[in-house]
Amino acid sequence: MAKSTITLNDNFIFKFPKKYQDPTSTEESYYPNILFEHILSSEDRIEIAHKGITSKFTDWSYKFNPLTDPYYILEISLEFCPKDENIVGGGYQWEFGVPEENRLFFSDFKKLEEDDNFIYLSVNIKGEIAWDFKPNHFDKIKQKMMSFCPWDEVAVNINMKLRSNFLHSRYFPEYKKGEEIPETEQTSDNLPFILDKIPNSFATIYHREPKRNWELSEKYWMKLSDKNITFGGKYLSLYNS
Repeated sequence: MAKSTITLNDNFIFKFPKKYQDPTSTEESYYPNILFEHILSSEDRIEIAHKGITSKFTDWSYKFNPLTDPYYILEISLEFCPKDENIVGGGYQWEFGVPEENRLFFSDFKKLEEDDNFIYLSVNIKGEIAWDFKPNHFDKIKQKMMSFCPWDEVAVNINMKLRSNFLHSRYFPEYKKGEEIPETEQTSDNLPFILDKIPNSFATIYHREPKRNWELSEKYWMKLSDKNITFGGKYLSLYNS
């Protein structure tokens, strides 16, 4: 096995969805404003999705502890893709797990702006994650990517998902997950409601400049070479800008 690391020390912009498809109609509905306000005030209750957290997803005796458990978790994955943007459909999304001792620090949460579909949230993320990049994982990625292009023509993007740490109904036994909540109870004090209803937010840091039409229309395109990100380890260090 080979140790791999990703070191982060920069601001990253997440897209927080404003609307969802109402299953009872053909119309879209807006998420309550309290959801975004809650995550905006919870920078000290976010952790990287390490195995100490994710292992609880299958522990059926576990109950959520609102005093100590994170409200939100950050999932990071790597997207291996051809450097040539004209090669469509050629990619490999790798979701890896990191040990419990991994920590990242979150601060400076700021709402930059909003449009019809998203609120743009800036988050400062600082720290390093480390894990064992197994040779068989590397071989699988390499084999897949070489069906699209030569290995030296492969690049990598970083995908981030900021999500609720409410995965199972047993976390809050008194709360019926997915139920309709009266507006009078849609408050920041109703933690199960907040964590149940809040949508996932996404951020991608790309290996290149935007070129396609949809890419050029993105308000906040983030590029690896513009961010304070360092890859470590024999399998990832070649992707440093």
